[in-house]
Amino acid sequence: MDLVCEFRYWNWLEIGSEYTSTISSSSIQEPNTIIQKINGKHLDGKSDKDVESIWFSNTTVNYFPQGLNKIFPNLKAVGIHNCGLKSITRRDLDGLENIQILWCSKNKIASLPDNLFRNMNKLNAISFRDNDLQFMSSEVLMPILKNGLKLVDFRRNRSIDAVYCDSSYTQKINGNKVDSLVQLMAMIFEKCDKPNKKDEQTLSNKKLQDIKTEGFNELWTTGRFSDITIV
Repeated sequence: MDLVCEFRYWNWLEIGSEYTSTISSSSIQEPNTIIQKINGKHLDGKSDKDVESIWFSNTTVNYFPQGLNKIFPNLKAVGIHNCGLKSITRRDLDGLENIQILWCSKNKIASLPDNLFRNMNKLNAISFRDNDLQFMSSEVLMPILKNGLKLVDFRRNRSIDAVYCDSSYTQKINGNKVDSLVQLMAMIFEKCDKPNKKDEQTLSNKKLQDIKTEGFNELWTTGRFSDITIV
C-alpha cells in the first residue's frame, strides 16, 4: 500500500520539534498491511532519512501499519490518533525499537500484551488515552521502567483512568494524575483484567497465517512457483 503525506515540523513536548510525516488520509482495514511507500513533497534539503516522527490522525488505521521503519529508518516517534486502531502487539513494533514515543490515543484498543514493550530500550513516553483498555497487567511496563519514563497515559479507558508524568513534563495534565509508576502499576493490577495469553497467541498465529496465505497467493498470481523450495 502507498500513502500520501505532508512533511512538516511537529512539536513533541517529550523530544522537541521533529521533522514529521503527517498522514490524514488512509484506509488500513486489514492486519499485516505493509506500507510500501509514503509520497509527499519534502521540505528543502530534506529526505526520508531526515524524518524522525510519523503522525496518523483522523483517518482509518484499524491495524498497526507494517514497514514504517523501512521507509523512515530514523523514527523517534510514532503517533496514531483517532484512527480506529483495534489492537497492538509486540510484532507490530518490530523494527521500531529505537522510538522514544508511542502515541495511540483515541482509538479502540482493549488489550495490551505483557510483552508489548520488550526490547524497547529507548521508549520513554506512551499514551493510550481514550481507548477501551480492559485487559492488561502491570507486567506490560516492566521492560521500560529502566528507560526513565516521562509519560504513561491511560486516562479515560474502560477499566482505568490514570496518568503518570515525571517532573520534566511541562504540559498541564488534567485528570487522575498519580505520583509514581508504582502507584500506576498497582492501579493496573487492581482495576484491569489480565490479558488472555491464549487470545494473544491466537491473534499472533492468525497474523502468521495471513502472511503465509498472502505469500502463496502472490506465487499463484505471478506464477513464480519456482520460488518454492521442497524439502
